[in-house]
Amino acid sequence: MTYTPNNLYQFFSRVLPKVTADLPRPFRMEGVQRVDDTPQHKAVREAFTNAIIHSDLLMDAGILRVEKHNDKLCFRNPGLLKLPVEMIYEGGNSMARNPKIQNMLRMIGYGENVGSGFPTIISAWKDAHWGEPELKNKFEIDEVELVLPVPNNRNRHASDTINDGLNDGLNDRLNDSVMTTYNIISSNPGIQGKDIADISRKSIPTIDRHIAILIKEGLIEHRDSKKTGGYYAK
Repeated sequence: MTYTPNNLYQFFSRVLPKVTADLPRPFRMEGVQRVDDTPQHKAVREAFTNAIIHSDLLMDAGILRVEKHNDKLCFRNPGLLKLPVEMIYEGGNSMARNPKIQNMLRMIGYGENVGSGFPTIISAWKDAHWGEPELKNKFEIDEVELVLPVPNNRNRHASDTINDGLNDGLNDRLNDSVMTTYNIISSNPGIQGKDIADISRKSIPTIDRHIAILIKEGLIEHRDSKKTGGYYAK
């Protein structure tokens, strides 16, 4: 992915959605609203903002780069770390090289975690079972590189698409769309088919097919009652 912006704001605002677009978004509800933000999305924003605010903009060579690969995200910025790598892994923080840019990011809503500890990123990746983030001080080229392993659709951990209570074999039989319907029902006991369609943005006939599959698999049941009607996960 290559993008040459006219200014830093355009770089940040246009590249960030591209970087996070393919990250898994397990279905989660807070009340009646779907929440798409995950700890992993927050960790990527943290990595991106840290690369910006710690870039050495006075270097004659070097460039801030964000690389998106099939199996990883790479954030590279000119200028070496101010602290030893070991201290950063333990949560040590140093002052931003670019405090005015840091303040700008805060003003557009990305400042809550700017400059926070690297363990935040490690924790998000550990929780998702995506491997160990790797932070490198590349002395030979005066550059810092952060590599975040990201599973692709073929090797993504089962917990990204189904609840912990389901076995791995189930994910082989049911596609992601059906599992999204299951997750909606699990999070909203008693939900009606039309409401599932609204939340998932699928047609009612499609949801009806998903429900039939889930009932056949023994994962949900329908309670035909005025007081406790709707679909329930078993």
